Amino acid sequence: MSRARTLTETAEVQEQMLNKALDAFAAFMERPARGTDEKITLRRNAKGETQPEVEAVRQNGESFAQMAARAQAEYERLCARYPTPNGAAHAAPLGDDAP
Repeated sequence: MSRARTLTETAEVQEQMLNKALDAFAAFMERPARGTDEKITLRRNAKGETQPEVEAVRQNGESFAQMAARAQAEYERLCARYPTPNGAAHAAPLGDDAP
């Protein structure tokens, strides 16, 4: 037959369990972002053209410019994959800041 725990022993066990839960929560909060908020949408317009849309979030301390470059690269890849009916990647020529 097991002996009953004292109130102090029960409190110590509960404190240990709480500390483990807090450690797990802290590890969860400190994990790197996985980009779950990033989104790619492909839509067809009335002419049957596929129009890619890319949304990005900053990851692991990257700068805004790095995030924008990553999103632009993905957008350009999708435009090349889904060209307009005349075979161009874009409906109009891109400006000077194009890659």
